[in-house]
Amino acid sequence: MTFYGKRIKKYILLDKLQNFAINKTDTFNSAIVALRKLSAGFKLILRDKTMAEYLPDSLAEMTLKMIGDRWKVLIIQNLMDGTKRFGELKKELGDITQKVLTSNLRLLEEKGILVRKVYAQIPPRVDYTLTQLGYELKPVIDSMIEWAEEYRRNMAKILKVEIAD
Repeated sequence: MTFYGKRIKKYILLDKLQNFAINKTDTFNSAIVALRKLSAGFKLILRDKTMAEYLPDSLAEMTLKMIGDRWKVLIIQNLMDGTKRFGELKKELGDITQKVLTSNLRLLEEKGILVRKVYAQIPPRVDYTLTQLGYELKPVIDSMIEWAEEYRRNMAKILKVEIAD
């Protein structure tokens, strides 16, 4: 979903939308109607998209849209251990830039996979925690790891090389 308008109004609208999505178990169309009502109040425009753009027919494609790149999977995997601060995530992920980490954290937050909690203190403190939806990705990530281990073992046999565990 794309919104146009002042940045602060955008975040207020996104917050209200997240609360709506979390607190209501309504249909997709009801959510869009509610979003349009909210956006009208803030004089924001919601660009219309088709249902397929929000929820693709292919479940595999939907999963890839949610966690479809290297950093998102690694961020989710790191947060499986519990709440972490931005600096901890950056350190554990290694060569990720601050800009890329921030961007991916915001995308995961918008998709409802993690929650960002900001503490009003100096220096600023921000914690990231997986939501229930985020924790439900554990079997997906575990199966990806299991597949990768099996693939690596098979390739090592084919190439006749030893791999370090």
